[in-house]
Amino acid sequence: MEETLNLTITSGNIYKGIIDIREQKQLLQQKYSEINNNTRLSQQGKTEEKEYAKKEFSKKYNSITKEMKENIEKINSHILHQKYGLSQGLKNSVEIIKLLKNNNILTERLLKNEIDKFKGQEMNLILMRELLKDTITLEAFDKYTFSGYTKGDFDSNPKFIDPTQYFKDMINFVDNYDENLLYYALDGLENRLGLESQERLAHMEEVKKQNEEYQTALENGILI
Repeated sequence: MEETLNLTITSGNIYKGIIDIREQKQLLQQKYSEINNNTRLSQQGKTEEKEYAKKEFSKKYNSITKEMKENIEKINSHILHQKYGLSQGLKNSVEIIKLLKNNNILTERLLKNEIDKFKGQEMNLILMRELLKDTITLEAFDKYTFSGYTKGDFDSNPKFIDPTQYFKDMINFVDNYDENLLYYALDGLENRLGLESQERLAHMEEVKKQNEEYQTALENGILI
């Protein structure tokens, strides 16, 4: 329980970083507008004020992104240091899935029931996937694990993708700052770990509100 709470807080802090950066960008634009509208400043003065404002923004931006990357690394470290093994519970779930599959009664819901018993346990899910690779498709685990496999083709077999790649990609999204990809990756992260941070819920509510406003504008003919 405490472990889940800590992970939820850590994930929520990454969401918070996105919100903080958006706010800092808005404040910078407001500051630029104030400088542009300041008739007491010469052109040189405005340029110097903008450079100072940008410098202050960069300090805050770098601090926020540094903390975001540290939180991503924390979750990555948690995944890599999880305990795992062929527990009786894991063996039982594998046998249940095989039995259901062999009798043609394995449904997505029944498969989910068994996999969900190990939700957030990346290393145990990797073991389960390996034990079941001749029973069900590798892709069946894609939405449950950070690791995966490349698509094989006519002259090569699928290759294992280490779970750390997911977090390397997230850090890359921060470094190249892509808000949409970060939200997408965070959504996948919380789904895989079975988390639900307050920051994520707030974001989902915001997106819902924006979609409703867009739909209303569309229905009223405001948008063309």
